[in-house]
Amino acid sequence: MNISLILTKQCNLRCRYCFETHENVWMTEETALRAIDMAVSDGSRSVGVSFFGGEPLLCRPLIYRCVAYSKRYTDVTFSWNMTTNGLLLDEEFLAFAVREKIDIAMSHDGLMSRVNRLDPAGKDCLPALDEKLRLLLRYRPGSFIMGSPTPANG
Repeated sequence: MNISLILTKQCNLRCRYCFETHENVWMTEETALRAIDMAVSDGSRSVGVSFFGGEPLLCRPLIYRCVAYSKRYTDVTFSWNMTTNGLLLDEEFLAFAVREKIDIAMSHDGLMSRVNRLDPAGKDCLPALDEKLRLLLRYRPGSFIMGSPTPANG
């Protein structure tokens, strides 16, 4: 069984090509934990959980809570992954990700990030993205890096 938890529609970026609405919508802890219970209830001995959003790291405490909650199921193996823009990655979270074996996919558009990946004030995030990418790869060298091709960046 695999589930995706869309933790929020909020994001700390305003990428030009993004489909997200940036509504003030947040998954509750109750909903997230019930989803984990539901995934286990079919008798699966292996459950994959994807944290997604918006930007899932805006809900870092909920990610911690889900991982801790899953430990009650001692006969189930959980696998974890997350898709993030990377700007909220830090050493604390990455140490947690290493310990809990959370696979992280970070979106990065290379030089087109200067045009497409903007903060809410409209400023380019490439230097910060590059710094976070280096940090991620130091902790999780096998991480996925994803670009977002658009007609504008071909």
